[in-house]
Amino acid sequence: VHTWFRPEMRRLLPIFLLLSSRWCAGEERFGQEQFVTRSGLQLYVGHEPFRYLGCNVYWLMAEASYGEEGKANVAAALDDAVSLGVSVVRTWAFADGPGSPHLQPLPGVFDEATFAALDFVVAEAKARNLRLLLPLLNHWTDYGGISAYSRWDVPAREWAPGDACPAFYSAPVSRAQYKAMATAVTSRVSSITGIAMRDEPAIFAWELCNECRCRGE
Repeated sequence: VHTWFRPEMRRLLPIFLLLSSRWCAGEERFGQEQFVTRSGLQLYVGHEPFRYLGCNVYWLMAEASYGEEGKANVAAALDDAVSLGVSVVRTWAFADGPGSPHLQPLPGVFDEATFAALDFVVAEAKARNLRLLLPLLNHWTDYGGISAYSRWDVPAREWAPGDACPAFYSAPVSRAQYKAMATAVTSRVSSITGIAMRDEPAIFAWELCNECRCRGE
């Protein structure tokens, strides 16, 4: 059993469900070739209001990087999401620093195998008429997060959640590294669909950071 995933976690999926006013089923839920747009406080697909049921399944890219067994687990989790009426899945699009898997083991250096795993997640979600919400960074140390960028800064710094507000938010080197990462991920052309991430309607939204905060002085 991989550190990142236990099969029984599939049964925990309903715990992460986010509330929604309603949802529909099948092809009528989305026009998958259309982006979700916003007007005021309302989301739309085309001219139709878009309301959704969502869940958080953070480990999909990591699990898909473990080969055919991992990909099968990802497919099963997405099938579970569909069976529960979910239409938006939130999952990580980052893995910074050493370790496995690592999308960005060093600043500006990207692992093709992990990128291909992310391609797989996006393609499998799209095939099921699901949309994805993709965070690009973590406040916490899981998958690297701000701590990794702090160690990559010049000069290198150690920072951990709970410390004072991280210099990451204002440090020129860290800011440049983050922007370069965001550009690389959003401009990634899928090895499966041939569509750049930024042009993929199945991506509902990008999240700048998971649970980022700045502790008061």
